[in-house]
Amino acid sequence: MASLTNTYSAGIGLPDGRLIPPGGTVDEVDAATLKHPVIVARIKAGDLKQDGEAEADDEGDEGEKPEIASLTDDELRTFLGERGVKADGRWSRERLLAEAEKVQA
Repeated sequence: MASLTNTYSAGIGLPDGRLIPPGGTVDEVDAATLKHPVIVARIKAGDLKQDGEAEADDEGDEGEKPEIASLTDDELRTFLGERGVKADGRWSRERLLAEAEKVQA
């Protein structure tokens, strides 16, 4: 299992419901969480620092799509941004979900 440290100026939520406060660290982060598209983007952006070894579990990766309905509005904006969609800050949650469903299909 790995641990994640938040290097961002605000708290970051994980898909499993845990919140990492600024400068905080959570342990026992599973491979599925580390593969979540928002977490991957946060690690690449430098907002999260991964420590330790991730489980080597590549089975079932192909065709796996995140459950977009469970993402927060900010995570949806990140999800859309990774796929080339500029999400306007004024978009409602319904609009964010509709656009995410379009790019996920």
